[in-house]
Amino acid sequence: RVTVIREFYPKSEAVTGEFKNFLDNPPKEDVLVIVNEKSHDLFKKYSSVCFVDCSKADPAVIARWIKAKLSTNNIEIDFETAGILRDYCLSDMTRIENETEKLISYLKSGTVTKDIIDNTVTRSTEYKVYEMTDYLGKKRVDMALSVIKDMLGKGETPSLIISSIYNYFRRLLHTAISGKSTEELAKFFNVKEYAVTKLISQSKMFKKKELKRAVDYLVDADYKIKSGKMNDFEAMWLVVFKILTE
Repeated sequence: RVTVIREFYPKSEAVTGEFKNFLDNPPKEDVLVIVNEKSHDLFKKYSSVCFVDCSKADPAVIARWIKAKLSTNNIEIDFETAGILRDYCLSDMTRIENETEKLISYLKSGTVTKDIIDNTVTRSTEYKVYEMTDYLGKKRVDMALSVIKDMLGKGETPSLIISSIYNYFRRLLHTAISGKSTEELAKFFNVKEYAVTKLISQSKMFKKKELKRAVDYLVDADYKIKSGKMNDFEAMWLVVFKILTE
């Protein structure tokens, strides 16, 4: 029998009776799985507890894994290009492994270049939003619109694009005004510090009032869609135009 508990952080005095007996002498036929966003020191006292860290690996470790995986199949890739593959997959090892296998099947041998990755690796929605935001910050209108059209062409709905842009700009705004360190922001957003450095870099492309205005535009667009005042396609293009021009 498998029992799953999510976000369980008991106090030490709560671990008594049958629960304490279970931790001290877990029955062979039962498995208790506790899924927590944060670690809990209380469970470390029990030798029966096995900890599994499901957070994303360090970016450098992932790049080395990609390089080693390809190398065993007579394919070369430098660390910078491996980093592009990693970023396109947002450090998700399941996706990275699938995309690496795709490259192996596609190339057979030779060298992986950025052009090859651009043509074969599917960029995640979140990465596309990061990419588009980067273009918005740099006022690269043509490239920002190209990313949006690509997302629409791949089946993303305007409503989902608005929601994704909103979540990202909200993070940028918090990064810009919080005054927190990279380490503190990483804990707050529950991401690696590497991802936070990108947020910090992008947040500096905008004035704080621009980020606040963008978030307000996105909230207003969501309201107009849900209230029937505007369809999602019109609202998406309107809010992107405002962010680009104001």
